[in-house]
Amino acid sequence: MHQLTREIEVIRLTMHGPDARRTFRNIEAIESDVLPEFRMSAELLKCW
Repeated sequence: MHQLTREIEVIRLTMHGPDARRTFRNIEAIESDVLPEFRMSAELLKCW
């Protein structure tokens, strides 16, 4: 999580290291293969 820029980077890992990266900003809902039902934005997470 990059707090100053209000963005979250989700990294997909394999046995050999990082496979893919995706950055979510502001009100864009975070998506993850590990937690498919998790749909919160970086903007909402900052309020916790």
